[in-house]
Amino acid sequence: MAKGIRQIADSDFDSLMAQIDEAKTSIRGWEEHLRKLEAQAIERFSEIDQSSDFEGAESMESESYRLKLTYKLTRKVDKATADQEIRRLGLRPEELFIVKYDYSSSLYSRLDDEKREAVLDSMTTKRAKTSVEITRKERDNG
Repeated sequence: MAKGIRQIADSDFDSLMAQIDEAKTSIRGWEEHLRKLEAQAIERFSEIDQSSDFEGAESMESESYRLKLTYKLTRKVDKATADQEIRRLGLRPEELFIVKYDYSSSLYSRLDDEKREAVLDSMTTKRAKTSVEITRKERDNG
């Protein structure tokens, strides 16, 4: 249940929010810097053609450091095409793919009470990490 925006007049609140905002900005900057440095290392020291379909790892080291680059490919399955082809071969999708069950609140809301109970019996629920979003408000200079 969402609540309205609560107004807080507390200097500690603004101070803490400013520190969190500054820390997140700093982290984003350092993460971007790290990605650039890692890209430089790959470009300079990798012997793997980046356009190839190689999967595996390569390692190199100096007197002070060891670098291991791991190459992976991302695969996505087109469910409709795969289902059609697999069934044409007389197989079941479960024989080739990991079936993932993801919860959909919109589909769940369409169920009747009996079906909802059955679904609830098959699920474990726990609170996820609370997210924090901070935005800077523009100051009114009027």
